[in-house]
Amino acid sequence: MTDLRQRAVDSVELFNAADYDGMRALLGPGFRYSETGTGLSVDTADAFLDALRAWRTSSPDAAGEVTASAVEGDTAVLEVLWTGTQTGPLATPSGVLPPSGRRFAFRATLWQRWEGERIVEERHHLDAMTMLVQLGALPTPAGV
Repeated sequence: MTDLRQRAVDSVELFNAADYDGMRALLGPGFRYSETGTGLSVDTADAFLDALRAWRTSSPDAAGEVTASAVEGDTAVLEVLWTGTQTGPLATPSGVLPPSGRRFAFRATLWQRWEGERIVEERHHLDAMTMLVQLGALPTPAGV
């Protein structure tokens, strides 16, 4: 069994490589995913992988850099700096954002609960407001 921190970091690297087969192999039975900032919630591996593909379609160069981590029991927590360029349509809760050609960089945390070698739950807390401001979908807040 490999180190839980390393397995969690590897899950981000699988996204970076667009390795959906590798990602699927990490997902356990009954896998659930939720995302604050967008309200996305899925309860199957297929729906999760579809969401990753949609993200990659909107920003083919999207990548995560793990900047901090912690492990407690069966849970790994990662702080991730997500970067990329929005060159495709991005689905949002209020509709589709057309390609902006703009770069984004925002922080997020991933909370992953593991059973053995597989992720059974992932909660993604992301700074959607910063991303939408950077993409030009929202005005820059006053005082910033």
